[in-house]
This record gives sequence, C-alpha cells and structure tokens, in this order.
Amino acid sequence: MRLIIHFEDLTRNTEAVMSCVAELLGIIFDDILLIPTFNKIPIRANTSFEAPPHGIISSTLDRYKTLSAQELETIRRMTDALYREVLERAVCL
Repeated sequence: MRLIIHFEDLTRNTEAVMSCVAELLGIIFDDILLIPTFNKIPIRANTSFEAPPHGIISSTLDRYKTLSAQELETIRRMTDALYREVLERAVCL
C-alpha cells in the first residue's frame, strides 16, 4: 500500500494525520509522533531558513509566495505529470 500525506495537512493537522498513520500501520499512537525525531530524539529541521530548535515549522506553508509566477509555472510544468501519476496509485489521507 502507498500513502500520500499532503504536506499542508501534516503541518496544519499533525495530530490528526499522525493518528491516521499510526492506525494504518497498526501501531499505538504516541505523542513522539507529533515532532520530527531520529530514533526518538527531537531533531532540528534541515533548512537554510531560520528555524526553531525542534518542532513543526508552519511558516514553510507560505514560502511558495516568494516565487515569481514564472518560477511557479516552471515547477508546475516539470512536476504535474508525475504528481498526477502518484495520486492515481496511492491512498490519500
């Protein structure tokens, strides 16, 4: 089975999304699923932008607004076919 989680949903509704993921995987939900970790140790985001030491960075949701219309169109053109293909093959939350 394949699962697609929209980044926006994971960022805005982390607990609801991760509860569904845990249920789908057949694991017990734990609050550790609500923060980025490596081997249960909280980790900092791998970003060149300013970021808090730990946690979900909701400001990433608006970064696309810094791109020009031409840049957005280039991204759409280069990824649209693959995005549609992935959506056809996956289960979405």
